[in-house]
Amino acid sequence: MRQNIYFIAFLMLSIIYTGCGLVDNFDTEAMFIEVSDVSVSTNQNQGSSSHNIKDVWIIEEGQSTGVHEIPTNTAILSENQEIEIIYQAAIRKNGVSSDLAVYPFLENITETILYQPSGVVNKTLEFKYRDNAIFSFIEGFEQNHQMNFDADENAQSFMQKVTTDAKDGLYSGYYNLTDSIPSIEVATDIIYDSWPQNSTPVYLELDYKNDIPFDIGLIGYFAGSNATAYYITITEREDWNKIYVDLTDLIASSQLEGYRVVFRSVLDTTTLDSGNVFIDNLKVLHF
Repeated sequence: MRQNIYFIAFLMLSIIYTGCGLVDNFDTEAMFIEVSDVSVSTNQNQGSSSHNIKDVWIIEEGQSTGVHEIPTNTAILSENQEIEIIYQAAIRKNGVSSDLAVYPFLENITETILYQPSGVVNKTLEFKYRDNAIFSFIEGFEQNHQMNFDADENAQSFMQKVTTDAKDGLYSGYYNLTDSIPSIEVATDIIYDSWPQNSTPVYLELDYKNDIPFDIGLIGYFAGSNATAYYITITEREDWNKIYVDLTDLIASSQLEGYRVVFRSVLDTTTLDSGNVFIDNLKVLHF
């Protein structure tokens, strides 16, 4: 019995040391891909190039190496002289850092590189929107804006465009709440009736900065009536931030005739005298 125990212990040590040897061998032969930065390019029909791509999936020869936070230094191991590398833009869906997803509206970047053991490839990635991505709503607040629907039926509460602060261009959308105007509900001018309801991706992009929370939702229309559902609450941000809001399930589960995007804020007048929300670069995308 004791001999069996010694044999098992010896076998385990052998496996451990053999494993270490394989890891060391991987390190010495690996090639490294360093992604230092990411950008998004747009044309004149796609709005701002603002983005919040902080992570990237790297696929080597059809096998995923996982998702990597930028900047990243990713080890690649191959027996081939040339290897195909695919980069996929990852978003933090609904602003949740643990909910990473490939952003479906940005094209993958594919390249073939020469494999060089112990070599380093430095990359700056520029993603583009897919040709079949549909931008059904774009609002950069540079002209007469499309966020005027008075959902709370209070003419004193509205979104205006201002030059005080803008993420891009000269203007941003803005509203201010006070004791006399403690709440707001404002939505898109248009009811959109072409958003897919078959679980095909539908996303809202926006840049924002705010010193009070605000809610994002949809006003749905059916048979002459409507209902409002708020989907996500955006907490305070001192600096501009971008979020990708996934509307897919909300639209697929409701199956209504049309929708407006709606924003809501309520000022806590017991602790605050005023509150400010800036919004820029709104986009609704689908296929």
